[in-house]
Amino acid sequence: MLIRVSGGGDALLDPLANADDAVGRRASTSEDVARLAGVSRPTVSLVLSGRGDRIRVAAATQQRVFSAAEALGYVPNFAARSLRTRRSRVITVIAPSLENPFFAEVIGAVKDAATARKYSTNVVIARNGREEASAIAHVLAGSADAVVIATHFAGNLDALRQLAKRRIPSVVLQQVGAGFPIPSVAVDLEMGGYVATRHLIGLGHRRIAHVTPPGAGAGRRDGYLRALREADIAPDPALIVETPNTLAGGSEAASALLAKPATAPTAVFAYNDQLAFGLLHGARRSAIRVPDDLAVVGFDNTVSAAFSNPELTTVAHERNRLTVEMLFALLDGAAVASLRQVVPVALVVRESCGTPRTERVPIQIA
Repeated sequence: MLIRVSGGGDALLDPLANADDAVGRRASTSEDVARLAGVSRPTVSLVLSGRGDRIRVAAATQQRVFSAAEALGYVPNFAARSLRTRRSRVITVIAPSLENPFFAEVIGAVKDAATARKYSTNVVIARNGREEASAIAHVLAGSADAVVIATHFAGNLDALRQLAKRRIPSVVLQQVGAGFPIPSVAVDLEMGGYVATRHLIGLGHRRIAHVTPPGAGAGRRDGYLRALREADIAPDPALIVETPNTLAGGSEAASALLAKPATAPTAVFAYNDQLAFGLLHGARRSAIRVPDDLAVVGFDNTVSAAFSNPELTTVAHERNRLTVEMLFALLDGAAVASLRQVVPVALVVRESCGTPRTERVPIQIA
């Protein structure tokens, strides 16, 4: 089911350029594909039906089969109508998780729009690059008319190039680099980190932590650090905590940050709402009151942010709406303003940061 597209993906197609000459004008068969790819007919059947990974067909072998089938114009019977007309009436969403409310809302936004247009939605969970490559391979094989990739693994650029080459409407989130092969919709993460941290500074906080997943991009962190520098606050490496991108990870980060009252932060900017919810939980377990003792800001303005206790201050954006608009414009063949959209941000202030901070006088016990 899964393939990894190698760095030489384009090169694999070169020997197939004149494949039509090998079979003349007759319809291609699985035997033709097998001969061109240098594999057996059962292997062709397994790969094109999506079962290649299940029986451990090598990724390079699977790629040869897909390339040969494309070069020969061959499609298996079960997918022929879909591949020839590009009208499966299915949209695939590839996401790394259903647990994170952000990705759940991406999927929901696509599904609502798809249903209104009489499309079905296929959700594929891809927790690593190999699984993402598999999902893209199935789209290339004709399983969907369009695809949204909610997170992208850098090793799969060749697979994305194949989507572009086949003109399959595709949108990937949070990729804006020059030369990126397919359309993208990205949030201005650096500005989000900046406005969140500036808000906390404006409330009088000086010891502001940042909680982030390991290996996360630098955008939010850069904004956080810029805001600190502008306020003449020296960044403290001990206040930048890496933790798993889960509710439990946020709770554990809170416990670590609050373990030593003398060095504990008075405010935290979280990478996303999911970690912020975990921080609220961890603060309660440590008997720390939010926002009285600790201010918390999240990122993404997920639906749950307005219903947490206390209600979460968070960075909002409209990436989901713009992603859906771009995807269906591409499906309709309509012009889009830009294939590299950067979404602005805005801070939604709720209860989790409280009012401006003032010095507190310790209670004297007689």
